[in-house]
Amino acid sequence: MTTYTDNRESLANRQTEVLATSSYKSSKLNYTNTIISESDSLLENEKSIKQTESKRRKRLKRDLEQNLSLKLIREESYP
Repeated sequence: MTTYTDNRESLANRQTEVLATSSYKSSKLNYTNTIISESDSLLENEKSIKQTESKRRKRLKRDLEQNLSLKLIREESYP
């Protein structure tokens, strides 16, 4: 009878161990996925910022070129 009880207790302990390990691995995987997702989001935000900055620089360059061109035209129109 003791062996039956010991085996049952051993199986219960093993089941608890397996469940705890499974829970730990699941939590670890969820944490890793969260970190990857957050990193991806940060990279997308950085990409968006760079694109916005690039568009702004192009617009400023165009405006500067237009202003310089207009200034030259104005200067040439006066003898």
